[in-house]
Amino acid sequence: MKCPICRFDTTKIKQLKTTVHDVIKKIEKKEDFLFIDVRNPDEREIASINGTVLIPLTELPSQMPILEKYKDKEIVVHCHHGGRSMTAAKFLHQSGFKNVKSMDGGIDAWSLLIDNSVERY
Repeated sequence: MKCPICRFDTTKIKQLKTTVHDVIKKIEKKEDFLFIDVRNPDEREIASINGTVLIPLTELPSQMPILEKYKDKEIVVHCHHGGRSMTAAKFLHQSGFKNVKSMDGGIDAWSLLIDNSVERY
């Protein structure tokens, strides 16, 4: 079924989600993946996750030429709570990136469940 607003196949949304627990396992296993923070720079100044690359959601389309080299690589996207990262994951998926996930709950879930030294805001 397609969303009437964004025309994205809503059955794929679950396939685009990953948990903070899955992401920390990838990090601990030293898996090779690109971890993108799509929040704004002022949010990143408050709190950030080590190893992430900042590409604000509004800048994602203009960064596509740079991201092309990661088209066959696993990509995990995060934001504050998961809304913007899901938008980014859908955009990347529709742009041909087949192995992209949105970290459900965002950096807030990371702070609560993985690393409480990451400030909540």
